[in-house]
Amino acid sequence: MRTFSNIKGMPVHSQETGKKLGTVESLCITDSGQIKGVFIDVEGFFKRDRFIPMEAINAVGRDSLVVLGTSFPIAKEGLLEGQSTEDTIGKSLYSTEGNQLGLITDVYVKDNLEIISGYEVSNGFFADVTEGKQTFFNTSACSISDDAVMIKLQS
Repeated sequence: MRTFSNIKGMPVHSQETGKKLGTVESLCITDSGQIKGVFIDVEGFFKRDRFIPMEAINAVGRDSLVVLGTSFPIAKEGLLEGQSTEDTIGKSLYSTEGNQLGLITDVYVKDNLEIISGYEVSNGFFADVTEGKQTFFNTSACSISDDAVMIKLQS
């Protein structure tokens, strides 16, 4: 398991050519917490952010993401569904029991980038200093909206 902050900025390489296609900018996630793919920042003056679907990702290593081919990055603007992890960070996290757990500061994902498995939250500067940030792991699919994220906590 790893956090999004460890993945952000990771280089993305083509398996066939070894060419660097860009760096990870964000993850595209569904409203239930499934990861659809990655948004990458493509280098160059006129290059825009691109999207690589999960089917095109061959490996998620410690130092790099490896994709099949070079034709997969598609324009980010063409996507209608899904949110980015950047949109999720800063939202309130609630349990399905109705308790506010804090504001999301980071996202935990499975090593293969399959699904969001947990959230790191803050309850304010002083609470972070005295108690530290808290981590909550969900047991099943979460619910992500424009307002908040709801998770079922592990017992």
